[in-house]
Amino acid sequence: MSRATPKSPSLAAIVKREDAEAALKRIICLGLLDKSRKVIRREDRVEIPVLGELGEFDMVVQDRPSFYRKLPDLTAALRATAKGTGLVKSAGKEDPVELDSSLTLRNGS
Repeated sequence: MSRATPKSPSLAAIVKREDAEAALKRIICLGLLDKSRKVIRREDRVEIPVLGELGEFDMVVQDRPSFYRKLPDLTAALRATAKGTGLVKSAGKEDPVELDSSLTLRNGS
């Protein structure tokens, strides 16, 4: 592991495994947890991804950060699926449905 440099995209606080839960809570309280990367366990240490330098923890630049896979935006996924089908152009231009008000419901008669 290399030493930390400010504003590194893969900066992590490194703590002993037994201190990891308390450290994670502290980092969350400070609003500095990098939610795009996973917490990584390495031997007896834990790397907690952070957004900035923290003086109270040892810091490292992660050699191999593990990222969460970003889920596609539902709207963007639907637009991409609808492209080429003509559905995007016709969205919101559906044909109105008229109901025949002269029809009545009969109750078994």
